[in-house]
Amino acid sequence: MSKIDAIRLKNLRCFEDTGFLDLKPITILVGRNSAGKSTFARMFPLLRQSAEEDKRSPILWFGKLVDFGSFSTAIKKGTENKEISISFRFQTVISLRTQPEPDLFDERSKQKLRKKYSREGDTSVELELVLKQNERTGVTYAALIEVTIFENKCRLECDENGGVSKLLINEQDLTPTDSFGCSLNQRNILPSLQYFQTRKLKFEGVERTLRMRISPFLAGIRSRIEEGVHGKTNEDTIQSLINSILIGTKSDIRASLLNSRFCTATSRENFTKLFRRKSYSDSFNNLLFAHVFPKIIENVDDTLAEIASSVRYVEPLRATAQRYYRSQDLAVDEIDSKGTNVAMYIDSLSASERERLNEWMSKYFGVEVSSRSEGGHVTLLLQTQESKGTGTNIADLGVGFSQMLPIVLQLWQATLPPAFRKRVKRSEENTCIVIEQPELHLHPAYQARIADVMLASIVDSGSIVRSTQIIAETHSPHLINRLGELISEGKLSHKDVKIIIFQDSFESGSAEARTSDFDEKGILKNWPFGFFEA
Repeated sequence: MSKIDAIRLKNLRCFEDTGFLDLKPITILVGRNSAGKSTFARMFPLLRQSAEEDKRSPILWFGKLVDFGSFSTAIKKGTENKEISISFRFQTVISLRTQPEPDLFDERSKQKLRKKYSREGDTSVELELVLKQNERTGVTYAALIEVTIFENKCRLECDENGGVSKLLINEQDLTPTDSFGCSLNQRNILPSLQYFQTRKLKFEGVERTLRMRISPFLAGIRSRIEEGVHGKTNEDTIQSLINSILIGTKSDIRASLLNSRFCTATSRENFTKLFRRKSYSDSFNNLLFAHVFPKIIENVDDTLAEIASSVRYVEPLRATAQRYYRSQDLAVDEIDSKGTNVAMYIDSLSASERERLNEWMSKYFGVEVSSRSEGGHVTLLLQTQESKGTGTNIADLGVGFSQMLPIVLQLWQATLPPAFRKRVKRSEENTCIVIEQPELHLHPAYQARIADVMLASIVDSGSIVRSTQIIAETHSPHLINRLGELISEGKLSHKDVKIIIFQDSFESGSAEARTSDFDEKGILKNWPFGFFEA
């Protein structure tokens, strides 16, 4: 499963332009209050709530996880450019052939077809999504979708009425004209793109206008193929040559065509000469990418939705402990962002799951957790290694334990091996855990141990199919110092940690972000002197 390698924000809240910020297995966000840490961290739950709901626009600014208000409150104040840009870099598996995917195939057959025609290994993708607001309706719409893939830049410009104003492939304008057009329909995050041709037909003496789903670029692709084949080559062979083309780099395209079983020795020689001409190679390449651009957008949107579904968010104001929790016969497979369902989650664990959890809790925090159900209520109990008996009601302990539990449970669940994954929707699922202020109400020693738990999550999960990405916003020097110690002890690679420092710029009036890294000895580089001092 894919995960985000880097993200860039423009004109979002306090940011003018963050530039691309790399994400690692452990990414720590630091900075003074109102410097942009929370805005950056909440981009990930924002992505999830946007992908999960049916909506008219790409982004759901206000939802069950985070509240950005609306487009007008999310856009940077005072900016003259009334648009918000969100960019991503990620790796994904792309399956693209010029051959269309038949609508008659069932989903299982389609999956087999995609797997058969997938390129080996992951493909690097860069996406920029530019958002604007329809001044008449107030609805947010995608004004620009730009995908860079296989060294090709595919750009779609859209108007506020849901139409396509321009289609550019490597800066060549290939906007459909004449009887051809484009339509957009909102999907998960991105809108889908469809090509059509308008035709007028008479039916029982009445003229009707029909839209046929036909690509405006097939004729141009066929024309380029005809340049390389014998003049008497039949239409079926030409179409088979087109269908055999694998969309990728120019060398991939050339190789798939030349190696096709429908390409004769003479045609192979002709195509080899034609591809040496830059004008032919560029034109052929751009037509192919324009033809499959709807499929590229669909692939990228599906990847974004998959990434979004993996986000687990722990917000800073977490639920306080209760003496009794109302019992509910619900299957609990995820901790909610406030941790309000922690008791139900623990109570729903099997005996083997609870044993694994308590081994983990005991190792890192010296406590074990249990639940007791009676009279339609659930009680949460904590027991230390030193104490004996049935444990103490969590409501009778310090608030730190109730604040820590949602974090610990999220990180613990990421370590579950396949045999314990009844709670995970896909066995190959990555997890992106976003935590705001994990140190709240915790003793400095426990703040430091959060770093050990983070390490355990990425190491344990890295040894199996699933992998974990942790993004934590913090004010705790103890947590950061402990990460350095773990690196110096050889338990954590310095390449797996990134520190992003957010700060206000008095010159630009915007928040700025820069990065700091640990060296191999666990010492921070480019760290601002006296950062945690008053």
